[in-house]
Amino acid sequence: MKTARGALASRSAVELKLAYRDKLGDDPRARLIILTPDSGCPTPLVDVVADPESRVVWVNFVKLTEAFREVLDDEDEPASERERYLVRELIALFRLDGLLDDLDTVIVGAKRAYPAYLNYSSYICQPNRPIRNVARMGFYTGKEIKVHVPRILGRCQDVPLTYDTVEALRSSSDAVMQGIAEVIARNLDDEYAHTPGNHDVYWLSPPSDDNTLVLSAALPWRSSGAFTMNQSYVDSSKLRSVLTFPG
Repeated sequence: MKTARGALASRSAVELKLAYRDKLGDDPRARLIILTPDSGCPTPLVDVVADPESRVVWVNFVKLTEAFREVLDDEDEPASERERYLVRELIALFRLDGLLDDLDTVIVGAKRAYPAYLNYSSYICQPNRPIRNVARMGFYTGKEIKVHVPRILGRCQDVPLTYDTVEALRSSSDAVMQGIAEVIARNLDDEYAHTPGNHDVYWLSPPSDDNTLVLSAALPWRSSGAFTMNQSYVDSSKLRSVLTFPG
């Protein structure tokens, strides 16, 4: 079970989970169930889940909650009052922990960050910034959400922006870490100015990449004040369907 969105975005993270198949034994009915809060099956898992011989099933907390509710509504085998109470409490806990919403995109204040994204396909910020593990990142500046909403390909937290870090990440067997190494290297090569100290580095899909959601136009923010000073979360599917924000 994972409670952070995007936690299985890399092949290496998925392989660690798939290792549990060894514990299924020879029982043909046994299944490895992977539970995450992602709105869709994590990309490295798609082919595995599609293979009926893999014995791997993916489900998210929304689908799990729907199954719980079907059990509660079963008139042939009605649940006891205690069972109903426990299930309702569990669903409430899922909701409190943000596991049932589909806010898959973080919107960051981006006066400098949006031009930097267009040049480097990255977002670099202060270390250990409390951004949820969501699927996408959007940019708010000039009273509008910009058209590019890239997929977050990976992140590395609390690292110095140095060539030593680049070499260390390049030597990793993880493709995500190697991609982040190139992001840092390009910033260093161009002598792009960052504040002193360590940073969090987000590797994002490029503006022209198929993984990047490109809106038909920037979304003006019509309410008073700023949409976000630090970060806010939205549903990317709603960004596609509105002309202003809030829609």
